[in-house]
Amino acid sequence: MRAISIVKHEDKVKFLQICRNKEQEGFICVKPMQHIHSWYEAVYVKKVVK
Repeated sequence: MRAISIVKHEDKVKFLQICRNKEQEGFICVKPMQHIHSWYEAVYVKKVVK
């Protein structure tokens, strides 16, 4: 089972801070940062052990 986290934010600096926090929590980026309309977005996945 996997936990999926989609990170979105309008401010690039805050977005990068959130991404670093996700990586420290053990998430792996599967869809790198993209600028979509007026926000930045990335997708993270974490393998959850049952």
